[in-house]
Amino acid sequence: LFEETFNFYGEHNFTSDLTSYANALRLISYIIQKRSQITAINLSSDFVAEVNTYLDKSYQTVTLKEISKHVGMSYSHFSKVFTENFGTNYSAYLNKIRVEKSIDMLINSDASITDIALMVGFSSTSHYIKIFKNIMNITPSKYRKIKLF
Repeated sequence: LFEETFNFYGEHNFTSDLTSYANALRLISYIIQKRSQITAINLSSDFVAEVNTYLDKSYQTVTLKEISKHVGMSYSHFSKVFTENFGTNYSAYLNKIRVEKSIDMLINSDASITDIALMVGFSSTSHYIKIFKNIMNITPSKYRKIKLF
């Protein structure tokens, strides 16, 4: 596109002038588009890093309202951007983090399943067991027994 525009530049007729002008506009449009994509990628990377850092520190008690406020987005916009960047919804991602954190406690502590469920942020033992089983395909108590032996 640049070469074509340059080739027409030396000619001074109506067609070459229009072609040069059109090519210049296409070139500018292309540059703006690429810059927007790079900016979007940088914003996306920053968003993912910020969310992961925040969740790592406050996964036990964080709400969707709190984290969306923390990153400066409305609840609905945050949900949309979160799903686009993480490939899953916020609730499923938070549950996965909580289960991952609980696995270390199951293996390295004598805490009860109920205590672990509450420590990682689940509101009840039954909800914890249900989510754990959905993610790991085994209950927390069976997981603990298998990993201890």
